[in-house]
Amino acid sequence: MKSIREALRKYLMRRRFHMLKFYRTNPKQVLHVGDSASDVLGASREGIVTCWINRNNRVWEHDVKPDYIVQSLNEIEELLMTRKN
Repeated sequence: MKSIREALRKYLMRRRFHMLKFYRTNPKQVLHVGDSASDVLGASREGIVTCWINRNNRVWEHDVKPDYIVQSLNEIEELLMTRKN
């Protein structure tokens, strides 16, 4: 049985993806920043550019890799300024 947290996370991810379609936004123009594998994997499945915030120097153990990896939110500004669409 799924935990309430997992169910809520899945619901929120689906809602975000529906918003992309509603606003006719290209998923490659969106940067999804997440701190868990489920955040990154869910966004990646939808074609959204992903960034894993790895605050604790963990090892990524999944076949699908995040597009970017940062250790703090402070790094996001530079990432956004240098990222090409």
